Amino acid sequence: MHRTLGIRRCVIVQSTVYGYDHSAMLDAMKQVGGDCRGVAMISASTTDRELQQLHDAGVRGARFNFFPGVNMISSPREFSRCVARVADMGWFIKVHPPTGQFVDLMDLFEPLKIDVLIDHFGRPDMSAGPAGDKTVNKIVELLKRGNWWVMLSNAHRFSRSGPLMDDMVDVARRYSEAAPERMVWGTDWPHPLSIDKVVNDGDVLDFLYRMTPDDDQLSRTLVQNPNAIFRF
Repeated sequence: MHRTLGIRRCVIVQSTVYGYDHSAMLDAMKQVGGDCRGVAMISASTTDRELQQLHDAGVRGARFNFFPGVNMISSPREFSRCVARVADMGWFIKVHPPTGQFVDLMDLFEPLKIDVLIDHFGRPDMSAGPAGDKTVNKIVELLKRGNWWVMLSNAHRFSRSGPLMDDMVDVARRYSEAAPERMVWGTDWPHPLSIDKVVNDGDVLDFLYRMTPDDDQLSRTLVQNPNAIFRF
């Protein structure tokens, strides 16, 4: 898939279904080689040795899934402790909120000083449109702080405006206007939990060109910004 799309570097994110067993991710990273970085999932029981092993393999971030059914975050105290340990490693954190509930997690998110990458546009509820969604408006506010980033991925899951996803183009451009130096992009391949037909990755790449206003921003999104947060 990477060869077809012309992608050289990649970031492999630990799948929730594997929990804290990173063996599959680490094996894939080893096969890809030096042009690969990883994002792990950690808990209060993750040891210092395990963190160092992940770092040595190329992991540079930790993902936290806030969907109630997956039971990956037991308490605010545990989350704070995990964030502190990640910060000691020089990593960023990646947050994955339930659809339309990003603002409900602000008690946890507001105090964060570490670099935070918001997964999948923040999973907005687009029923009110890009201007009326509380998730979008809050993220635009957070992007002005300097440590918040957005992963421009999975737009097809949230769009309400048909196959061209014009509403998500509007969201992406609002985010980019707020912090062009903190936008990154991903395919989300292999598109787990797809209810409908799995999206074509060529269409995912085409959408990136539609939501990116010019070549300078395209270069930032694909090269300079990933260099910074994923530590390539």
